[in-house]
Amino acid sequence: MDLLHGMRVFVTVVETGGFASAASALGLTRPHVTLAIRRLEETVGARLLHRTTRSMSLTAEGGLFLDRSRRLLTDADDARSLFGGGAARGGLRVDLPVALAKALVAPRLGEFIRRYPEIRLSLGVSDATVDLVAAGVDCAVRLGELSDSSLVGKRIASLAMVTCAAPAYLEEHGTPTTVEDLQAHRAVSYCHGSERRVMEWRVRCAGEERTLRMRDAVLVNDTDAFLACGLAGVGLMQALGITVAPHLKTGALSEILNSYRPSARSVWVLHPSRRLPSPQLQAFVDWLTEIMSEASSSWVSRDGGADRRRGDWSRSVDGGAYSE
Repeated sequence: MDLLHGMRVFVTVVETGGFASAASALGLTRPHVTLAIRRLEETVGARLLHRTTRSMSLTAEGGLFLDRSRRLLTDADDARSLFGGGAARGGLRVDLPVALAKALVAPRLGEFIRRYPEIRLSLGVSDATVDLVAAGVDCAVRLGELSDSSLVGKRIASLAMVTCAAPAYLEEHGTPTTVEDLQAHRAVSYCHGSERRVMEWRVRCAGEERTLRMRDAVLVNDTDAFLACGLAGVGLMQALGITVAPHLKTGALSEILNSYRPSARSVWVLHPSRRLPSPQLQAFVDWLTEIMSEASSSWVSRDGGADRRRGDWSRSVDGGAYSE
């Protein structure tokens, strides 16, 4: 267990950015942390950290050992909870899309930390698709429709989509009132993934959903830039309601084509199928489902998937932050 303890200290030092902060996070003294790292380096036979009086950084060996340590600590936590007796403690790495993190998760994250003080939560916030196993991520939250793969998923809610534009754009180019009118307009288009796949527009006509490929006014791969371009009147935009709701309220954006509003995007929590959901992962999923339920509005809704019993995971695939 000394090796596992050393790994846990090492990972915490890296994730918190220093020996003093790691000591505080783990409830240890700084000399204890320093000694644990020195003994760990002696045990593995390699220097893991470059240390000066002012800075700290990983060595090449430390980078490799960090990935392995995270995986082994996760496996150890899984083994500890194999028969349902484990408490919600230990490390948990979660990958979230930007829109969800900013609008719903970050504002209430303090509640989760106070409820589960022994969980060391590490959030990765990005719209890029992450290889969970290779990156040592315990779970990812993804939006959209998913196909089969080696990951296991649980649907917990749905997020409404909205088509909108800045008043300045509509004043200059006119307000489209039918799907056919869109041919005369250009859009702020969002792309994601290493292949820079462009998010297609969707509209509902006569009870059926159609996909459209709008002409691009600009193509962006960042959520903040996407929103900024829309607010600046660069083009029409189709976005998650939770992203644009504050701007719709102030009038900085105006909804258009309300009667053609596309279907809501499902919210999925995914994890590698080779692992049982750890107590800390289950705690996070339960909490995320809870805040989704409390946020229920015209933009957020629980659906059938969100009512599945605890631990009921269906097979699914990792999709991008704006999967089609």
